[in-house]
Amino acid sequence: MSVQQPIFPAYGSAQSIATSTTAANATLATGSYKQLRLTATTVGCYVKLTDSTSPAVATVADLLVPVGQALTISRGPDQTRISVTAVSGTGTLHVCGCDGATAM
Repeated sequence: MSVQQPIFPAYGSAQSIATSTTAANATLATGSYKQLRLTATTVGCYVKLTDSTSPAVATVADLLVPVGQALTISRGPDQTRISVTAVSGTGTLHVCGCDGATAM
């Protein structure tokens, strides 16, 4: 059993990334936040975080963000880019930086 812990959104840091079946890469909004809150709208998508020098292509082997469900994941200090690939069709991934524990 996991216990939900509070998160503290970094208001003003959120961004929306258009998704399609071709991988899109985006630079994450600047900030020292340690977690990302991910929400897929319309269709689910695969995500992969990398540093600024690594080419990233999110595939089915990476993290699935189901449509309509918010996931909070940890972000490493060098992870400044995100790759997003839609499961099918097109949609949007909403990404918001935050701090706080994700679960215990």
